[in-house]
Amino acid sequence: MFHQFLLKSCSRFCFVCQVLRDQYFRQGDGFVIIYDVTNSSTFESVAGFWESIKEAKEVDQFPIVLVGNKIDLEQHRQVKKEAGKELATKFKWSFFEASAKERVNIDESFEALVDAIMKSKNANAGSAAAKQGSAPAASAANSAS
Repeated sequence: MFHQFLLKSCSRFCFVCQVLRDQYFRQGDGFVIIYDVTNSSTFESVAGFWESIKEAKEVDQFPIVLVGNKIDLEQHRQVKKEAGKELATKFKWSFFEASAKERVNIDESFEALVDAIMKSKNANAGSAAAKQGSAPAASAANSAS
């Protein structure tokens, strides 16, 4: 009986977590996706995170920085640097390998994310202004005919 309560509570909690996660994804301007280079399953889960974010945001392109962490544990590496680079290139993401322990590429990863967010916002503002600028001309053309 206790197990049933635990399972029901867990499934409700997981649903709440999913709702909150999706809300966070929708509101986020950009994301850092981090995997552990010493654990290949974390790299394999990157695509799932990408799909969850993409589904929540309902767009295909937004700022993401992919980071392979724990490069200080090279002797335990399971994910090659090339695999991370290939995935980042495929999706047009920035890519870094980092060590949180040794503070390698931590600041650079977040700086790259901020740069990507700013470029994205500027591009979106530019395309919105272009749409607004062309809307009156289209209206004028329609009213003239």
